[in-house]
Amino acid sequence: MRRLKVVVVLMFCFSVTIFAQKNKQEEIPQDSLIMQKVIEVPNISKDDLYVRANTWFVQSFKFAKTVIEFSDKENGKIVGKYTFDYYKGLGDPYTSIQTIIVEIKDERVRITIEEPLEKYSGSASMLVAFHGEYKPIKKWNSLEKIRENWRKTIASFEASLFKGTITNENW
Repeated sequence: MRRLKVVVVLMFCFSVTIFAQKNKQEEIPQDSLIMQKVIEVPNISKDDLYVRANTWFVQSFKFAKTVIEFSDKENGKIVGKYTFDYYKGLGDPYTSIQTIIVEIKDERVRITIEEPLEKYSGSASMLVAFHGEYKPIKKWNSLEKIRENWRKTIASFEASLFKGTITNENW
């Protein structure tokens, strides 16, 4: 019986050591918390690209927490926040919020997504302490889901720039 206790204690100490080392190795570098792409759009003016980008914002982000916070057509800049929901672990629901910046020049646009934060959005009683407050991303499994969403968001944005706006003078 005593040997069993010793084995259990040793296994516990070993697993705690491994867990601590694994968490230490999983620190997220700052450059992983940003995604940026420059998109070349030949023969399209800054004004037209601005209208296309602004239209994309309005059509893509329809939730109250997703807003354009700053918009300056003259300088070609739109800054906003957007949120999305995802699941991690054993299906725990989380919400992420991040900043999205669009900078516009003649024939090109740069989109940057950065500063991801997350919060637990479920109702499990043991996680109540984490509910309600956005916190910095600290785990790779969260960041992988967030970056996957960023790639889709940037692809959607890029497609909208090439789609253009439909104009009909006889409306």
